[in-house]
Amino acid sequence: MRFVKATVLLLCIIAGTRAARAATARAYGTLIVHVSRGNTGKPLPGARVIVSSATAPTGVPVSGTTDKNGQCIMSTVQSGHYTLVVSSKGYAQHTQSIDINNGEASLYTVNLFSGLVYHVHASQLILNTKGTSSATNIPHQTIARIAGTGNLSKVLYTVPGAAQGPFGEVHFRGAHTEITYRIDSVNIPSAVSGSFSDIMDPQDIENIEVLTGGYPAEYGNSLAGVVNITTKHNPEKMVGITVGNYSTNGINFDAADNKKAFSYHISGVISSTDRGLDTPVDTPIHDSLFKNVLFGDFGYVLDNNDRLTLMLSGNISKYQIPNTQEQQAMGVNDNQDESNDFEVLIWHHDFGYDARLKVSQYRRGSTLSSLGSPADLMGGTATNPAYTANVTESYLDYGTQADYTNDSVKHNQIKVGAHYKWMVNNQSFFLNENPTAFPSFFDAHVDRAYEASGYAQDKLHFAPVTVNAGLRYDYLNQYVTADQVSPRLGIAIQPFATNTIHGYYGRFFQPAPFESVRVNSIPMFNNQSMSIPLKPESDNYVEAGDQQLIGSYLLAKLTWYYKLMKNVIDYNQLLNSNIYVPYNIQQGYTRGIEFSLQSRDIHGFSAIWNLAWEKSQGKGAITGGLFTVQPVPSGYFYFDHDQTYTSSAIINYKYAAFWSMLDLEYGSGLPYGYNATTGAVNFLRVPPHTISDLYLGYTFGKGFYLGKSALELDVCNVLNTSYLINQQNGFNSTHWGSPRTITILFKKYF
Repeated sequence: MRFVKATVLLLCIIAGTRAARAATARAYGTLIVHVSRGNTGKPLPGARVIVSSATAPTGVPVSGTTDKNGQCIMSTVQSGHYTLVVSSKGYAQHTQSIDINNGEASLYTVNLFSGLVYHVHASQLILNTKGTSSATNIPHQTIARIAGTGNLSKVLYTVPGAAQGPFGEVHFRGAHTEITYRIDSVNIPSAVSGSFSDIMDPQDIENIEVLTGGYPAEYGNSLAGVVNITTKHNPEKMVGITVGNYSTNGINFDAADNKKAFSYHISGVISSTDRGLDTPVDTPIHDSLFKNVLFGDFGYVLDNNDRLTLMLSGNISKYQIPNTQEQQAMGVNDNQDESNDFEVLIWHHDFGYDARLKVSQYRRGSTLSSLGSPADLMGGTATNPAYTANVTESYLDYGTQADYTNDSVKHNQIKVGAHYKWMVNNQSFFLNENPTAFPSFFDAHVDRAYEASGYAQDKLHFAPVTVNAGLRYDYLNQYVTADQVSPRLGIAIQPFATNTIHGYYGRFFQPAPFESVRVNSIPMFNNQSMSIPLKPESDNYVEAGDQQLIGSYLLAKLTWYYKLMKNVIDYNQLLNSNIYVPYNIQQGYTRGIEFSLQSRDIHGFSAIWNLAWEKSQGKGAITGGLFTVQPVPSGYFYFDHDQTYTSSAIINYKYAAFWSMLDLEYGSGLPYGYNATTGAVNFLRVPPHTISDLYLGYTFGKGFYLGKSALELDVCNVLNTSYLINQQNGFNSTHWGSPRTITILFKKYF
């Protein structure tokens, strides 16, 4: 009933905002142009700067003159596409196309030469003047250069504070892996817990925005991070072939085009390798992977106000579960088969007065089969098995999402929305154990649950202040019934044209993954704590940050955050399988500081450097899951995904048709350790590691006898560093990072 009331309230807000459409909306950004004398880097004062557009209000160009520092600042320029013209007596005129985006400050650096025009091909430095969230934009060039690995996690590791976990897990800001993925603004539920497959192949992605804090009210549930993915839509046709060490080979294709009202993008990948997962020893053993991925995105414009989008995705993967030398000698042959798919139908409607509605219907299917062998663990043999697991989990999500946005009121953006998700979980769970230790156990059941949420938020902007206030309501009905009202408030202030500061407070509500809540499996370990249903996690979160453009070359960001958690949801590994089961920790906290420094493109070079410090600990009773560490640790203890220092750096270079990218990642080490006498856990750390990845590419022009083609060399872990990701403790098993892998990609464009 409460959700019905909330929905009625949202509809009333929509009706009210439609009445305000008479107020003409204007979206504005800030343009900063820095002019230098040739390539000396010295400022050029007195240069004339003009921005003009045929669609600009009244058709009058906006102009200005550079100051003694060679800088011209134009605030409140209406969003749109413009032509930038820079001129000065004695220098050749410079002309280029630029974009001004709502709520952003765009910095362009122009070098004027005597007698020639120097066209800037550099990327912009973007200062988000209205942002109240911690957001990282991963540009297309970074995604495209890492895409050859077929590994989305490698792309996400470039985000400040992102720590590497086993099997490609990404831990943002000391949290576990409860990440919300949004593809073209539609929430796509995660695969079944324990799945190794990525939600998308990087080759299908145009841009990624990652939010790690300061979430507006439209975001809910899994808030370790929000990954907003924009799919490719640029016309292109390509076929690629991949070969590499560890018997790596594959073929992929990518095709996109627009035909009047119809557009499409389809792609596929078939690949195999003998190095599929992170292993319990430093040398990969029994580690092959085969995967087949298909993706389709189809759009049709119905009329000037309506269009439909259909997204289809399918992924079939077969993994060998890596062995130790002892397991290999015993003949252990564990495997995991996965099938993941999603289908999304989206209706976009434009009301024609700066208001729009998006309604989506989706289905998400995920099936995981973990197949054990008679020789698993602890000296077991084929005639006396110590542990054999056969687990099949089938998980279905059906959901409807609606979001309404209204920009018709000046200085004001209103968003309201609702989301309903119905879940079906079908599990078959069989353990054949050594009778001297535990009896055999079989469990098969079908469970159903649903979640519902609604939100309303209002973003007010009266320069130089932006306020984003919202309220969110979440309702959960699974093994437990719970709900929460979550206020969210973010404030951004732009005291100077080159600086923005922000503050934020919000409450979060996070249910446990439904398919992993094994209340019916208490007999397996005779673990009575499993009889306590998992509670949803509830958090209070605060954040403060600063962004600063430094001259014409650098953008610096500094963010501090603190999260206080109740009924913390964490995971432990089911014996030798790779099934992860959630449990509750009574309370916890996370705090940290992040710093990033990004440069603009200077003669083909650009770089970004991130450094993060964080501390994440829990305390109190541990209930649920398959938790076997007793007694309960006294006092605070580190979560097993806490990493004190994390740093990453990307250095890009482009010259004509050649490009290169060096990706560096440092981690101070995840915690481990268990003392059976005292109950102390995670009081040790695995050694620090530094890993470097190198990507090189060359694009052949039309003069090449094959036509337009590209050749790429990807070398991951260039120095072949042997490093531990995590060490066995009372929660999870040991995993080593990947050794050096080398792949060569050839792409033919049509």
